[in-house]
Order: sequence, then C-alpha cells, then structure tokens
Amino acid sequence: MRLTANMIGIDSPEVAPWVGTLGVVSGLAILLLFAITLLWSIQRMRARKLAFWVPLAAGGIAVVLALVIPMIALAGTPEIMQQLESDPSGSLDRMMQYLQSGGME
Repeated sequence: MRLTANMIGIDSPEVAPWVGTLGVVSGLAILLLFAITLLWSIQRMRARKLAFWVPLAAGGIAVVLALVIPMIALAGTPEIMQQLESDPSGSLDRMMQYLQSGGME
C-alpha cells in the first residue's frame, strides 16, 4: 500500500492495522489451497479418476483471491482511495511515470 501511495504522490499514507494481518492470513490461505489441491489431485489419480481439473479450479480460485484481497487492503487506506476517486486519470499517469522511471522519483 505504501508503494502504491508513493506512486500517486502520497508521502506517508495511513495504513489500517488490519492490512498486515490480512496479508499474512491470505498468504497462508493460498498456501493451504495449494496443499489441499496437491493432496486431492494425488488422491483422485490413485483412484484412477480425472484429476486435471482440480489444479485448474484451484488456480482460478487463487487468481480471484489475488485480485480481491488487494482491493480489500486498498480500501483500508482512505488517502489512496480519495486520490484515486478524485483524479483517476492523473493518478494512473503518475503511476505509469513512476514505473517508467524505475521508481526513482
């Protein structure tokens, strides 16, 4: 969140205290998802059932989580949300300039 804030020109954003916990919990949830996927796939293969769809479905779930969780965390930083809502195209331009300059601003 701090990097995103720096990209759009906010020097010291206030990040909600629950954002760090959300990151840890979501990371552990993704690891658990992959472990369950591995075990379930092996179990299905040993039973001679189709198993190719299990990692595909888990990958889809992981992608959805990887898109939704940062949006929830972004909602925990009101300064960033206000900046993005008030000037969306300017914020996007500043992000692109930041990335093109290699983050040296």
